[in-house]
Amino acid sequence: MQEITISQLKQMLDAGEELTLIDVREADELAEKPFTGAAVKHIPMMQIGDYINDLNKDAKTVVMCAKGGRSGKITTLLMIQGFSNVINLNGGVDAWYEEGFAN
Repeated sequence: MQEITISQLKQMLDAGEELTLIDVREADELAEKPFTGAAVKHIPMMQIGDYINDLNKDAKTVVMCAKGGRSGKITTLLMIQGFSNVINLNGGVDAWYEEGFAN
């Protein structure tokens, strides 16, 4: 599974790289710590199967959650489903906040 750090993601976003960002956290987690810095598709982990056909399998896709565990599982699932360029955000949104990128 391919992973990136929050610093690498920040660089990609700052460079204007075209990315699909998927946040698999639950709504209450999203309300507590919204991801800032880019447009994100919110698809809770347990609902990802309902949306797989709506996602572009060829787009560079970064999957995120609070710490990187759930998103890692979804990254693997998407790879199995034929996504060619899917990446897990190591450390997740919590690390994004800890680094001060959310401000």
